[in-house]
Amino acid sequence: IEQFRDGLDFFFRQRNDAVRFVQFLKDCVPCRVKETKKLVSADPKSNLFNHQYTSLVTLAEARKEDLVVVDARTASRLGSLPRLLLVRSVNAVVRLVDPQTGRIAELHTEGYFKAPPSVALSASQLEPFVVLDVERVESPKISAPPPEKKASSKKRRRQEAPTGPRVMKGFLADVTLARERDLGVNDDQITCRTHLGALLRCGDRVLGYDVRAANLASSVDGLGGNEPDVVLVRKCRKQDPDGPTPKRHWKLDTMEADEVHDEADHTDDREIFLSQLETDREMRSR
Repeated sequence: IEQFRDGLDFFFRQRNDAVRFVQFLKDCVPCRVKETKKLVSADPKSNLFNHQYTSLVTLAEARKEDLVVVDARTASRLGSLPRLLLVRSVNAVVRLVDPQTGRIAELHTEGYFKAPPSVALSASQLEPFVVLDVERVESPKISAPPPEKKASSKKRRRQEAPTGPRVMKGFLADVTLARERDLGVNDDQITCRTHLGALLRCGDRVLGYDVRAANLASSVDGLGGNEPDVVLVRKCRKQDPDGPTPKRHWKLDTMEADEVHDEADHTDDREIFLSQLETDREMRSR
């Protein structure tokens, strides 16, 4: 295993091992694979040929808890969802959720790489907020889109067309927040609608994106200025900022690289990944 800044190189003795590893990646994350074959040596008299097989695997850039922007055509295919969406989970498909309505949809591999969503804000930019008030609101009714009249193949349509929209469990709520760093400094309060209404109580610490500070309307064309001020992602694992960090009752196995050509420190990224595993039993079961 060789580690580089933009990826990893895996070398296998047997081709079957490499094929199984590529299939494992396909089951875990949407990816695009390009196969190549190179002749290394040949013995025409014995009719023996030695080939080197290479699989170039490009993984989806979107990760869990990222705030992404999809193009207008993809948003329409997802069931007329807004273009600014939150990544709920990533495995064989990318599951997206509209934080203002709770509607969820799935983006399959082919649809993802046809028009890859751009990552507007990533998990490293999450900011802690304190919940001051929670008021439940009624979820909007979702009408199913009309079926397509013509389709070349049902199987192809199931693979290409995303599923959606559906409404996730729980309920919507209008939440009054204050940025944790503003407590005791000013009286600024923010009100936003969130899909996490069933999980939040007054006094909870919650992580979210301050969309106002990111100024996405000026950096991303076509949003229309309807984006929320704050997008809440999940409750903080550590509710008391001054208290000890809770211990995890599980351990993440790792594979050490034989050669490292990347000098960057990935400690923060690892901690973010562990925090995401903490709230995702399905991901931990893999």
